[in-house]
Amino acid sequence: MKKCCIYCNAELDENQERCGYCGRVQDPNQFVGPINEQYNPNQEFNNYNYQNEIKKNNIMKILLIISIVACMVSCFLPYFTILGYSQNYVYTDSKILDGVFVIAFGAAGILSVALNKRVLPLIFQSLSLIVFLYDYFNQKSSEYSQVLSHFYGIGFYFVFIFLIISVSLAIVRIIKKEKYN
Repeated sequence: MKKCCIYCNAELDENQERCGYCGRVQDPNQFVGPINEQYNPNQEFNNYNYQNEIKKNNIMKILLIISIVACMVSCFLPYFTILGYSQNYVYTDSKILDGVFVIAFGAAGILSVALNKRVLPLIFQSLSLIVFLYDYFNQKSSEYSQVLSHFYGIGFYFVFIFLIISVSLAIVRIIKKEKYN
């Protein structure tokens, strides 16, 4: 005669003291209540994968937001440093520079990551990278290119590095297409 596990309702032999599915000893004194659904031996593995994917998804979002914020902050670091004079990528003397676009696209990217969008952060960070590269190649074609290329400041390099990192993370997020949101 067959009996059922008091925990997971799996079929057991009459003299079997431990369930072959959930591994619990069939002791009615320690019984807390039946599980309503049939025990699935893969359930614990599936729950682990689900929780693991959620953690990876959250880590990816956090890294993307950190890289976008670092890029935005880098716009305020010295972009050019010439003879003790530093200029950032946002504002100089009385002129607003293209770093404002990088900051605006970055803010839009952070908002879209917070709203759990995948394509929008890539679009916004790609637009930021296009603005940055346009400025870079436009400076290369100017008559001052030989002088300016020797005086790029830390802000120039940080903006470039964090733009590449954020675009790469946004691409990975799209390719990976997290199953669990």
